[in-house]
Amino acid sequence: MSQVTDMGHWYRAHVLAHRSAYLDIARRMLGEAHMAEDIVHDVIAELMSDDRWKAIPAPRMYLMRAIYNRCVNIWRRRQVVSLVPLPDFETMALALDRPDATQILEAKEGIAIVKGAIDRLPPQIRNVIILRTIENMSVREISRRFGTKESVVHRQVKRGRAMLVELMASYYTQTLKSEMIKRASDL
Repeated sequence: MSQVTDMGHWYRAHVLAHRSAYLDIARRMLGEAHMAEDIVHDVIAELMSDDRWKAIPAPRMYLMRAIYNRCVNIWRRRQVVSLVPLPDFETMALALDRPDATQILEAKEGIAIVKGAIDRLPPQIRNVIILRTIENMSVREISRRFGTKESVVHRQVKRGRAMLVELMASYYTQTLKSEMIKRASDL
């Protein structure tokens, strides 16, 4: 895999996925949204400017700590005594780990969509997908349970996953079309 592709995957997994948490830390500490965005951007840009990002064992916590430290430095440079105490990093990190209402709702909707797609699979493939993906059973255990060869289970898992991808794609395509039609009718 190329350096650019690796960096893109790392960026999506460790920066974009937690961007709101990073911004939240900076906003809470600085009280200014624009400055918070600048701090988060600067910390990420500095980290991504060389290959240091590859060697970080816990990127989310590293970035949170770097943002926290940068905000503390800004507080110190302001030389204005504030009556608001600085929040403790560990306390903030714990508070940010809890999902907000939107994240909970999106997760529930996503689970419902996936469950609906699984329910539409043929019974044998559905059972294999549930045992392999959700119950985390090995292919060997599934083949013993159903009295089939492991190669049959492998094919059923592969076919089931392909069918799920098609079902999910058609669901999202239909949802997108209906939203576009609704927006067009609102005009």
